Order: sequence, then structure tokens, then C-alpha cells
Amino acid sequence: MAWAALDLDERMGHLGIAEASQQLSAVGWLAQVPPAFRDRVLEVCHLIQVDRRQPVYSVGDPIGGPYGVADGAVSVEISPYDDAPHIGYVGTRGFWFGEVSLIAQQPRIVGVVATRPTTLLHLPAHAFEEIAAEDPLAWRYLALMTTRMVANAIGVVDDMMIPSSRARVAAILLTLSGCRAADPDDEAPALDLTHEEVGRLANLSRSRLATILRDLRTAELIDCSYRTIRLTDPAGLRALLRESHAEE
Repeated sequence: MAWAALDLDERMGHLGIAEASQQLSAVGWLAQVPPAFRDRVLEVCHLIQVDRRQPVYSVGDPIGGPYGVADGAVSVEISPYDDAPHIGYVGTRGFWFGEVSLIAQQPRIVGVVATRPTTLLHLPAHAFEEIAAEDPLAWRYLALMTTRMVANAIGVVDDMMIPSSRARVAAILLTLSGCRAADPDDEAPALDLTHEEVGRLANLSRSRLATILRDLRTAELIDCSYRTIRLTDPAGLRALLRESHAEE
């Protein structure tokens, strides 16, 4: 593995365990579960730092527990038909992943890679199993993580079926930024995606996507830089979607 649990002196300049726990208590999976269970999980989590482009885990890695993004971002890489791995989803603060391996007791079926320097909390499989031995509802709480992931996947699939290419791109950017329904508490996170990666998600050629992104940037709805897209006006993108649906 490219990462390890860090001691205090190794965490200089990064989120510490207390701050990471606070971040993940406020949003995402741990914000949905009872406080006593949340606190018990946080007691046994390990702090992990991963550099840009380093894997958290890869397809086929041994059974393990889930991870939560406290700061930074990750990409979920899929290769369901033995194709070269490609991005199927991205996650930022509050995104939990990796529970399926624990639930199914099977090796990892997707790979996850940090798209920038990222702070994670890791819930080891054995630690969760100890919690579950004490609390019979623990597996039900863990299933909430899967429910959230399935909802995210359904949302992306639905976005991909939008007829208008311009609206399709807007929808995918909103979904991946966590802004599909409403703005986040703070500014929309930047998406560490190349034009090629967005084009694959939106099923668009590079030239067609470039035109759409240029138009969205001209309208001051997004801002683009090298390998990064930031939503500057999520509400405006949602309005674009509503207009597209009204025209259908």
C-alpha cells in the first residue's frame, strides 16, 4: 500500500484525528447514525494520508473495511468488463466507500485513487466486527453507507440518460460535486477531472465537450483549470437543467 497510519509528527500540515473526526461527524454516513454508534466508530478509526494519484486500494485487494474522506478527494475506478480502469464516480468530504468488501466478505471489486492529497479515516474490518458483536444494529447502520452509494450510482445513471448533451454535462457535474439537489454548506468542491474523463461520463466527444464547457464557463457557471472543474454557480446549473426538462 502507498499509505500508512500516521503518527502526530507525520501529520504536520494535515488534518489531525480530532479535526478529521469532526469533519466526518457533520456530513455523510456518520451524520446519519446514532451518536453512540458514531462515537464508537470514531474511537477505532485510523487516520490515513494519501498523496495525489496514490491508490487507497485496488481491484482484487483483500477484504477490508470502509474509508471516509475528511479532506481532499478520491475517484472510484471501475473495469466491469475487463476494460482499462476508468472513473465511475468521485467523492469529496463526507464520502464513505469500501463497505461492500466487508459485508460480502469478498476482495475489492473497484479501485479507489486519491485525486489530490487526501485525509481519510479508515474503519478496519476487525474493529467493525468487534463493534457489531456488541451492537446487533451495527450491520444495519453500515448498510446505510451502501444505500447512499446505490443512490449515488442511480443518480449518475439517470444523469447519463438526459437527452440534451449540455444538460447532461451540467447534471453530471452537479451530481459529482454533491450539488444536484442543493448547494453544500461551504463552496462547491473542485472536481479533479480531465476533459477526457468528463467526456466518457457524459458520452461525448472531446470537441463537443470542450464547446459545452466553454459555454458554461462563459456563462460563469463553472471555472476550469488544468485537470480541475469548479462549479461557481450550482444554482445556475440547476436552473439550466430545469429549463432543459421544460423544453422536452
